[in-house]
Amino acid sequence: MLHTLRASRQTDWNEVFPSHVTAAWMGNSPTIGDKHYNRTLDVHFEAATDPLHNPLQTVAATACQRAST
Repeated sequence: MLHTLRASRQTDWNEVFPSHVTAAWMGNSPTIGDKHYNRTLDVHFEAATDPLHNPLQTVAATACQRAST
């Protein structure tokens, strides 16, 4: 359970602060944090596929529309 709490806390902090800062607060290195604690969240996938959050999605969609016309 402690591992899960550490993982969720480090993942949450990484949304706001640089990974080297959160790693120092958690007492590990960014490499260890990436390997053992940081998690990919559903909101990351949602943001990556949402044109409002990801300008590359808008560019890709526009290119596809132009190619199909």
